[in-house]
Amino acid sequence: MLFLSYRPERQEVAMNRQWIHIITLLLVAISTSCTKVGFEHDQDVESTLSTSTRINLEYDWSAIESHPVFNKPDSMYVALSRLVDEKHYLYLTDTLGQIIEENIVGVEINRDTMKSIVDNGAYYIMAFNYNESEVTMNGLESFSMDNSASLGSILVSIPRMSPEEKIELYPDLSADYNSSLDYIKSISEIYFDAYKDSFTPEDSIGVITVRPKPLTQKIIFNFEFALEGEVELDKALGVLSGVTESIELMSQTIQDTAVFQTVFDLGLSKEPIRSEEKDGKTYDVYIMSGEVNTFGVIPSETSLDRRGPGILNLTIKAKLGDKSHSYHLGVNLYDFIMGEGLIEYKADGSGHTLKIKDAPSNYHFGATMYLNEDFLLQCTDVGGAEIWEYDEDNDFEIEI
Repeated sequence: MLFLSYRPERQEVAMNRQWIHIITLLLVAISTSCTKVGFEHDQDVESTLSTSTRINLEYDWSAIESHPVFNKPDSMYVALSRLVDEKHYLYLTDTLGQIIEENIVGVEINRDTMKSIVDNGAYYIMAFNYNESEVTMNGLESFSMDNSASLGSILVSIPRMSPEEKIELYPDLSADYNSSLDYIKSISEIYFDAYKDSFTPEDSIGVITVRPKPLTQKIIFNFEFALEGEVELDKALGVLSGVTESIELMSQTIQDTAVFQTVFDLGLSKEPIRSEEKDGKTYDVYIMSGEVNTFGVIPSETSLDRRGPGILNLTIKAKLGDKSHSYHLGVNLYDFIMGEGLIEYKADGSGHTLKIKDAPSNYHFGATMYLNEDFLLQCTDVGGAEIWEYDEDNDFEIEI
């Protein structure tokens, strides 16, 4: 400062009272100037604080916890996009709302400097989970790096399976009854929430409350499967056609220009639900069930179609001692898909949107499948498959 650099040379001539008075005035002016600079700095700090809000993240999992079949994820992403003067924030949190990682476009941060402070304004807030080993989150990286990228452009896609992968993962599939459709991998649940909120200078703390709902539709398939004597179920697989490959997170718009098939396992209940006498034979009746998570299922054109979308194909491999045989069942799910309202048609006719369902959809097959020892003993080949024809008025009895 000017005062600190002032070094008068020694003078043998004594200063008179006028010079002393002038120097005193200079000291007062310089001291007042220094105080002024400090006061302006404090104003800047207050101004910065008034344009941002510290946030707390919390979750309400009641919609998920009310259904035991839903599995809560280990972590969730929360994305914030300011509507005016765009700015993006992206957080990875645990299921209690504690921040694990934080990303602010244009700001270099690390674990030691995370502050959970957002600039005030109106925001779109979107929360979701995903398993990167199962799905691809297109557009998320762009959102995390570019404030001009749209939150609405984030798209979740399920990878396709090559024929080699399908054979490696599911060698027991006896045949492909929808060979015109490619396969996509099975996935676990994805949960989602989106809403609009604002943070203002009046907010001492901004609270973001995420209420996750299932984005994927969980469909649980249940069948009654009756076994006689020493007959055992060796392996059962379901193939569901008409499933979609990708979906826009914000709008839940299904990318339905192509449909696919996905494979899932079926298993028997540990204990039979009842014993039953039929034509002189005693059967133990089990529940055979499996589940699939989808971005929606496109139905067939009619309930009579046996190929194309909206078809469930079962491959069931049974054994008796050293003998085994495979069976196939094909079921059209048109009435189930339309009755459950798994998809909704867009008003402009441009495609479909996924219907968000808080509860899983349960499909109960309308007949009991019977498998007895006599039929397995008559089978001489190990490969191949018998085709069961479905008639709603009759049970299946495999004695052909």
